[in-house]
Amino acid sequence: MGSLKDEAFEKLDYLSQLTEIVIAPQNELLAQFPDRVELTLEQIKGIKATNWSGLGFRFETSSALLAIKGEARWIDLQKLTKYFTFEASPDLQIDFANNTMTGKLSLVKLVNQIEDKEILEFAVNDACSILNSYSWKSKKTNEKLVTVLNTIESGRGTAWWASVQNDKTHRSITRQGYDELVKLFREIILENKWRIRDVKIIVKLGEWVNSYLADATDTSLGLVNLVKLKIMLEKDLPIYSIGEVKNANPT
Repeated sequence: MGSLKDEAFEKLDYLSQLTEIVIAPQNELLAQFPDRVELTLEQIKGIKATNWSGLGFRFETSSALLAIKGEARWIDLQKLTKYFTFEASPDLQIDFANNTMTGKLSLVKLVNQIEDKEILEFAVNDACSILNSYSWKSKKTNEKLVTVLNTIESGRGTAWWASVQNDKTHRSITRQGYDELVKLFREIILENKWRIRDVKIIVKLGEWVNSYLADATDTSLGLVNLVKLKIMLEKDLPIYSIGEVKNANPT
C-alpha cells in the first residue's frame, strides 16, 4: 500500500496547516489573469456570438478569457466566467462592417480568490461526472456497490442495499447505486467530513470508485486507494496528498 505520509501537508508552514487552505487549480488559473484587460477590436470580433434568435449578438465571457489566455482549457475557463464582467466606456462604439472602434471594452476581474465552498462544489461535481453506471457491467456490481459504500461510510452500503430491496420505482440497481454514491460524495466533501484540501484528490475519488465498479477482471486498484485514503483520515488531519497505488506488485 506504500507510505501513508501526507508529504504535501508536512511541507506547509504552520499557518497554512492551521487554516487548512484549499489547493485548487481554479484559483491558480484565476491568479494568472490581470484585474483588468482592455480588449482589442480583433479580440472583440472573436468573442462576438450571435443570439439564438438570430437577432443581435452578445459577448461571451468564456471566449474573452480564451482570447486572453489561449493555452488554457475551455472547460477550466468556463468555471471562471462568473468571476469576470465586461465594462464599457461611455463613448464605446463598434462598427464591425467598417472594422473601427472608439472607446474601450474591458474584461474586469471581480474577485481575486474563489471561496472554498465554491471550489469544493466544482471538485465534487467533477468527481461525480466520472461515475458512469453504464460501464458497471461486472457480475459482482451489486456486491461491489455495497462494498464501496461501506468503505466510504461504515454501514452505508448495507443500509442502501436493504432500501433497494424494498424499492418500488423499478429503477435499475446500478442507477440507484450511482445516485447513492453522488449523495455520499457530496456529503463527505461539502459537509467537510473528510477534510480533503487538494481538489485533485477529490476528483481521484471519482476515478477510483468508477475504476473499481467497472472492473470485471478484479485488477483495479481503485478500492485499494480508497481504503488507503480512509486509513489516512484516521489521523484526523486535513488531506493534501496521497501516494496513489498504481502497481499491485511494485518492484
